[in-house]
Parts: sequence; structure tokens; C-alpha cells
Amino acid sequence: MKIQKLFWLIPLPLLLILSMLAGCGSTSSSDMSSVAVLYSNDKYEYTEESFDDNGMMTEAAESGSEYGTDTTVLDASVERKLTYRADVGMETKTYHDTLEALEKLVDDLGGYISSSTVSDYGEDTDRTYARSAEFEVMVPAASLDDFLGKLKEIGNVLNVSKQVEDITTSYYDAQAKLSSLLEEEQRLIALQDKAETLDELLTIEEYLSSVRSEINYLHSIMQLYEKQIAYSTVSISLNEVLDYTPVPVQDPTLGERIGEAFTDSLDFFSEVGQGLIVALVFMLPALILIAVIVVVIIVCVKAGQKKRARRRAGQNAGQQGNPAPVQMQDAQPVSPDAQADRPDNPQK
Repeated sequence: MKIQKLFWLIPLPLLLILSMLAGCGSTSSSDMSSVAVLYSNDKYEYTEESFDDNGMMTEAAESGSEYGTDTTVLDASVERKLTYRADVGMETKTYHDTLEALEKLVDDLGGYISSSTVSDYGEDTDRTYARSAEFEVMVPAASLDDFLGKLKEIGNVLNVSKQVEDITTSYYDAQAKLSSLLEEEQRLIALQDKAETLDELLTIEEYLSSVRSEINYLHSIMQLYEKQIAYSTVSISLNEVLDYTPVPVQDPTLGERIGEAFTDSLDFFSEVGQGLIVALVFMLPALILIAVIVVVIIVCVKAGQKKRARRRAGQNAGQQGNPAPVQMQDAQPVSPDAQADRPDNPQK
């Protein structure tokens, strides 16, 4: 009996129960045998053992079909699928100009900036710390070397490292599996018309849903591979500096070594002198206060010395010009009788 007629004969409650059982993945061995027969009639030989308890094709069955194609060994003529990644360290004296030039360079080459972290002063122009920026840039793979070369024109490139990854095997393996699954999908769609029972139809639809889920997954994997092949990733670390880092000369001559030593000496004394000036300016208020205190102390000491000197000079002058006065005894009161007996009394 054809499946179209069978639908009208099955009561609705029984149909709902069968749908729930099919959704839970419960399929009897007789259903598997029926589906296996349908597959056998369609060019590929499958048996009941080709399917697990959930109606999914086993690995052993897959390995016998086109789905299990081994692509680990590739012919030398196969186009290699390579992805490139580069890491760049840069310095700049003109921070904003370099940022603008970098954005323009990426746009001109047909790339884009996938992520960025940029530090800036904002409205506070008094800050003097060095700024920095981190970029992850996607550029066409064919323009990678051109992009790395032009970076030297907008800043001082300190280092460049480039990595290459060969994804040829993974790429063609995913491609082969996707092609096999697409063919499997078409076979399952054709087998839906050959199903004679509802159980067979539900089993086929369940497997078809699983195949389509795998197809969607492989489609996303292939898109990711294509993007990695078409665009190269460049990570850029940009730092703001006052002076570029000098590049050492390979095997310098005696004259170059002397010149470098003299330049380093001048730079050293220049930095030391600037440091002393800055330190002096920093300590200037304290030095002025200390100087005022010292001056006051000196003035007070000198004033005291002058006062003591004048006192000593006055004492010396008195000792040389005036004899020492005779010390007079205290006069004693004289009685009238004693006064009459004195020899110098005129009345006597």
C-alpha cells in the first residue's frame, strides 16, 4: 500500500504516538531492515548493521561510501591552501598622523581593521605619558608583502614575524565530505518517494535532518577556510616615542664604534644634565627657604660679634686714658671734741 493511502487509514492518536517515538530516536530493527532494503535498491549496498540504534549511519558504513574519502595523501599537482599571519612592532613620533595613515593604507589595499585598542589623552592635554595602539588588520593575501613594506613609510618598524599554515589536507577533506553529504541528501530525498510505511518515512526524514545539519556545519567550515585563504591577519603594536630605537650596525668598524661611543657619551651627559636641572628646579623652593634661614643666622652672628667688639674696645680705651680712681673709705661722723683736738683745726 502506498504511503499516501496509509496516512488516511492511521488514526490521529496513533500517528501522534509514532511521531513522538520517531522524535526520541526509537526505531525498531525491522524499520532499519526496511530502510536498508531501500538503500540497497538505490545503487549502494547497506545492511541492517549499517545503521545504529538511532538510525544513523555507522563509521564502517561511511568508510565504504564516498563520504569516507581519504584525502590525507594529496597529489603534488593539487593547489596548496595556505594561510598567512604576521606580527609587527612599530614606533612613531607623530601618533595621530600614523593612525590616520595606517587606516588609509588598509583601505587602499582593500582590507579592513577587525579589532583595535587605541589610547589617547582625550581633552586633557597636560598629560605626557606615551600612547599606544593595538590593531588586528585583515588584508588580501596577495597584498600582504606590499602592506608590510609600506608600513615602514608611516612609522619605525622594529620587528616583523610571519607565519604560514598549510591547511590543504583539512580543506580538501572538508570539501570531499561536503560533496558526499550533498549527494547523500539527494539520495535521501529520492528515497522518500519509495517509502511504503510511515516508519520508513520517519526514519528517512530523521536521517535526512542529521545529514543537513552536517552539511550546514561543513558549509561554515568551508567559508572560514576560504576567508583565511583570501585574507591574511596582521597584528600591529604601535607605540609613541620621542626618539626612535636605533638599529645596531652589523660588524661595526673601529671608527663606527668610536663614533657610537662618543654619541652615547654625549647622550648620557645630556640626560644627566637635564636630570640635575629638573632636580634643581624641583628643590628650588626648599633651597630658597634654607638660604633665607642661613642668611638670618649669619646676620645675627655678625651683629653679635660687632656688639661684643665695641664693648671690648670701650673697656680698653678707658683703661689707657684715665687712671684708676682712688677708692674712698666711707666718711665717719666726727664728734665736736675730736674735731677740736685735730691739728688742722684753725681755732687751735
